[in-house]
Amino acid sequence: MTAETPETALLLRVDQTDEEVEHIRALVERRGLRLVVLPPGAVELGERCDLLLAAPASPVDEQLLDRLRGTRWIATPSVGVDHIDVGRAHALGMQVRSAPGYNAVEVAEYALTGVQVLLKDLLRGSSMVREQRWWCRSLEPIALSDAVVGLVGFGTIARHLATRLHELGVRTLVWNRSSIARHPESAYVEVYESMSDLVSASDVVSLHVPLTASTAGLVGPRFLSWMRPGAGLVNTARGGLLDAVQVSRALADGRLRGAVLDVLEHEPPDWRADPLLSAPNTMITPHQAWLTPGSRYRGWDVSIAAALDPQELS
Repeated sequence: MTAETPETALLLRVDQTDEEVEHIRALVERRGLRLVVLPPGAVELGERCDLLLAAPASPVDEQLLDRLRGTRWIATPSVGVDHIDVGRAHALGMQVRSAPGYNAVEVAEYALTGVQVLLKDLLRGSSMVREQRWWCRSLEPIALSDAVVGLVGFGTIARHLATRLHELGVRTLVWNRSSIARHPESAYVEVYESMSDLVSASDVVSLHVPLTASTAGLVGPRFLSWMRPGAGLVNTARGGLLDAVQVSRALADGRLRGAVLDVLEHEPPDWRADPLLSAPNTMITPHQAWLTPGSRYRGWDVSIAAALDPQELS
């Protein structure tokens, strides 16, 4: 091994199973690296690390990066990199590698389930039974053939979802920041130039944009004012896209029929303070949309290969 060859991979272990850790170990050892496994809080100044491995549950902030100044690559088994201070990483000469598209089918399937739960008004129906009320005619289920679903963003997950909605005969609208004409799935959707027009025309809105400075709190008072009364919301992207207080109020006063959320701004949440946890007609799951036996490993396969395979080295 030469001085130019990476030697050590550091895994920030949070919730990975022993089987996942051993899978990661095999991936890096196959490429000639030694794996070190530490909880994020145990990383010390000057820790030897050529490749940092950090899942979304392991925030990689400026303080952590400054302890690992010799790092050459950061690999994350996720599509988004908002848990990494990418600007600081680049300033320190570190390259960030992610795993775009690795879980797109799984997340699209979850989003499709969420759309159908809302269209069929299952959240309000199940709440009614829990309250010992039995009167289905107060509910408003929508036939798939009569439904309009709006997709905010048209990345890989949204394109898989659009295909599935098309197969079910659901009219699907899309707003995207750039042209989607190059994607074959564009044939299955109607493109709206205005986000407000798309939102106001949709029975269910599903979010598929990254969390950035410009999209943080996207679903706030203005966005909610665009939504038609009784519309539903699906979020499998990032919790920070929602203004939690405003969305919970819209659910409480019945402006929204329900919300299916796989992500929250803070994960795990503040169990006593997050208003969405007590909002009515809401199904919240613990960031599980991506998870299947295969995807548990696939994200590491893709991101580590992007960092270490010869054609990716710089």
